[in-house]
Amino acid sequence: AAEEKAAAEEAAAKEAEANKYYEDGRSDLYGLNGKEVNIESAHSNFEKTLELGNTDANFYLGVLADWYSYPKQDYTKAKAYYEASGDNPYAQISLAYLYYNGQGVDEDKEKGKELFQSVVDQGCVEGYLGLGYIAEYDEENYDLALEDYNNALKIHTTENNSEGIAANLGNIGNVYFAKKDYNN
Repeated sequence: AAEEKAAAEEAAAKEAEANKYYEDGRSDLYGLNGKEVNIESAHSNFEKTLELGNTDANFYLGVLADWYSYPKQDYTKAKAYYEASGDNPYAQISLAYLYYNGQGVDEDKEKGKELFQSVVDQGCVEGYLGLGYIAEYDEENYDLALEDYNNALKIHTTENNSEGIAANLGNIGNVYFAKKDYNN
C-alpha cells in the first residue's frame, strides 16, 4: 500500500510539473500572465511538457513549426505534431489547412474539408469558418458560405462572443458583396 501511495504521489507530481511547463509555454507564446512573448522559451516549455507525458503540448509544438516557423518552418513536422494531438479540434483545423493547401503533404482538398467538418461535428465554431471560407472563395458557393457563416454567428451569439459576432457579420457582408446582393 505504501508503494502504491508513493507511486501515485510521484505520478501526481510529474503531472503537476508537466502542467506547469504547459502553462508557462502558453504564457510565453501568447504573452500571458505578465510575461513577454518568448517563442524560444515557449518551445522549450512545450518540449519539457511532452517529455513529462502531457501530449497536449503536441498542438503547440505544431503551431510553432507551422505558424511561427520555430525553430524553422517545417510543415511535415507540424503535421506529425498535429496528428499526435488526437481529437484536439484546433489541431484538426490546422491539419485541414495543411491538406487543403498542400503544405507538407500532398494537396487533398477533400481531406481538408472532411477535417473541417469533423471539427464542426465536435461543436467547434472554427470548423464552420473553414468550410465557409472554402465555399465562398474556392467554390464561389455563396449560399453555402452564408449557411456556414450564419451557423458560426449563432454559436458566437450564444456564447456572447462579441469579437466572433463582429467577424461573422463581416464574413456575411463580404458574401453579400461578392453576390452583388446589396438588398439583404
